[in-house]
Amino acid sequence: MPLSWGDAQPLLMGLQGNIAPPSWHGAVPNVSYAIGPGPIIVNFDIEVTFNITPIWNVVGRLEGHQADRQVLLGNHRDAWVFGAVDPSSGSSVLMEIARSFGKLVQDEGWKPQRTITFLSWDGEEYGLIGSTVYGKKHKDMLSEQAVAYLNVDIGVGGSVFGALGTPSLLDLMVGVASSVPYPNNTEGVSVMDTWNRDAYGPLGSGSDFTVFIDYLGIPSVDMYFDGPTKSGIYHSIYDSLYWMDQFGDPSYSFHQGMARVAGLAAMRLAEATVLPFNYEDYASKLTQYLGTVIEIANNYNMTIDIEHVEDAIVSLTKKGQEVELEKAHLSSSGKLASNEDVMALNDRLMLAERMFLGAGIPGRPFFRHVVQAPGLYKGYEPDVFPGVIQAIEDGNITLAQNQLNAAGACVRSVIKALTPPSPSAAPATRPWVVPLIITLVGLTVLIISIVAFLMWRRRSRSNYQKV
Repeated sequence: MPLSWGDAQPLLMGLQGNIAPPSWHGAVPNVSYAIGPGPIIVNFDIEVTFNITPIWNVVGRLEGHQADRQVLLGNHRDAWVFGAVDPSSGSSVLMEIARSFGKLVQDEGWKPQRTITFLSWDGEEYGLIGSTVYGKKHKDMLSEQAVAYLNVDIGVGGSVFGALGTPSLLDLMVGVASSVPYPNNTEGVSVMDTWNRDAYGPLGSGSDFTVFIDYLGIPSVDMYFDGPTKSGIYHSIYDSLYWMDQFGDPSYSFHQGMARVAGLAAMRLAEATVLPFNYEDYASKLTQYLGTVIEIANNYNMTIDIEHVEDAIVSLTKKGQEVELEKAHLSSSGKLASNEDVMALNDRLMLAERMFLGAGIPGRPFFRHVVQAPGLYKGYEPDVFPGVIQAIEDGNITLAQNQLNAAGACVRSVIKALTPPSPSAAPATRPWVVPLIITLVGLTVLIISIVAFLMWRRRSRSNYQKV
């Protein structure tokens, strides 16, 4: 329950018992920072109104040359109270990107290679309702067309840049962060200079990327400027325009910086000849995540067989290297994004993430991604190889092994999805060839038979006349 220090002071003064560690101490006057118990009793009166009401998602499309390939950019606009940080800082970023892209269309006649879809979600604070319903309703279309989902929820809550997402998009975010100036007017300093790429980790939950990565297997990133520690205003009455004007981003330069980062990421995904997905990076992250699983298993005195998954990750590393060479070759060939070879490679890169979808975590079938999902007991925070870790924590070693084996099978499916079809398989793409050959052979036999019959009949008549 967020309180001002003035309201909290008499409660803190009434606490007795042991004194909290110095790192817990604030600056409230006349408070010893004892941790209790104490004689004070606090009564809460809580009023909650339950209403059934419509919610509204707002969807805008900037259609590209490849209209059926979509880059998704989303933010929710509903808030707990005033919501200057969460979500309005992100909403202003979404609107500014849409305005800027619209100006490019109007003034320069720009049309992106791929469609850019702007998504303003409703009902996020009630359980990600707007985005989840949209994802489920349009499941087939999104599974076929969505290139990636970029999420900006808390656009600006501080001055420290951060991003979390699927490993295949790390290269994209490093490139974007390296291209955008850090918004403090320091010449020659980029956002990348202030960001530790090793902090780029898996997504958990708590925002609208959840349905896209966990249920649909669409590569996703969540990006933000925040503080090294939370400001304390999260989901409270203090998340206000006054706080933003006075403390959060008085110059609004970080709002501009966030619009540049998210806008450039969307533009590069929409305009790239070859999609900037890197599965060699993915394999490297999977190795780290597998190490986390081993550590947790050791903590629970469990031994699980990781050889199957290790071998699959090694194979994915090799396949990722092959794909990087293929990408470099096509990028340097001068071929356009509409070229058949380029489009085929891009579809393999885009759809490979879907292969990480399994049957769902036991008891939690919505979370289908075998690599990342929110931990069952962790709130927003993620677990890697979530089905495995949940089974370990539940003490079920058989289920843990089965979940790990299933994850290994998904990695193998990703490798297969990244592999181009072999030339010998090409005739299978033309099913009309075999029937055509059979028909031609049949016609040839028929013609020969007719000619032979006519010749026999003519010879027979000639013999009859002679007789």
